[in-house]
Amino acid sequence: MAKIETFLKTGELGPLVLGISSSAVMDVCGQPDGVSRKSNPLILQYGRIQLTFTRTQSADGLRLQDILVSTKTDIHYAPLCSPLSLEDFPLAEQPTKSAFLKFAHRVGCSPISEGREQIQFASGVTASFDGDVLSSLRLSKKEAIERPSTPIADEREPTLQQIHAMIEESQMAGSVNAARAALLMAWAAMEALLRRAALTRGIKGRSSVVPQILIRELFSTGFLSSAEMRLLEEARQVRMAAAHGLSPLAPNPVLLQNLISLARTLLMRSEFTSH
Repeated sequence: MAKIETFLKTGELGPLVLGISSSAVMDVCGQPDGVSRKSNPLILQYGRIQLTFTRTQSADGLRLQDILVSTKTDIHYAPLCSPLSLEDFPLAEQPTKSAFLKFAHRVGCSPISEGREQIQFASGVTASFDGDVLSSLRLSKKEAIERPSTPIADEREPTLQQIHAMIEESQMAGSVNAARAALLMAWAAMEALLRRAALTRGIKGRSSVVPQILIRELFSTGFLSSAEMRLLEEARQVRMAAAHGLSPLAPNPVLLQNLISLARTLLMRSEFTSH
């Protein structure tokens, strides 16, 4: 089953995550209720969930680029298959904006921007409204990469020894209760490791350095597990709040230690692949 809470927090909707292949989706979810005539982009319809796949330069086959969850009541939708069944928040009755915001705050998922017609979350998910009712929830790779970014290039990348030093600096900062500094340094090391992983998988020059996209691309290639992806997405959002002065609270020490531990794990993977 899928949870709206998880979708708002991480961008993951049951088995769906941006970058997953169309064949992998159909293996888990079965045959869709509707298929577009065009094959690129390919649109699959599962009940009220519409998925858009395109061919990308950095991966073989069709990859998921857009997840749209409709809440409109003037369209008849087939029941959702079990892997996509939404279990924690009713969408079929087209909830009001106030009811949706109450749910979002209750599960600890406050918006980063709030307008009259749209609300955006740190995961990249956008909630759209028609008047006072929720009309859709959407996550799109296109929106995430519209920000200025730089292609990955190994001539700018730190060495493994330099990344190791970043991790050790983060650990030292954490040991003297400088949690925010520790988080920022651990995240710097993590981003360097993610870019290095992209380079070793032949994504050089063809992928954005936007962490949100990089994490999902590496998950789709099997480099990151689902649990690692969730941890990185949570850490990315906390790091963003800390870096921009949005949160007065120190980062959770458990999250910080888990991030440092994962950085050490990925560093070992990088050292193994470099030999």
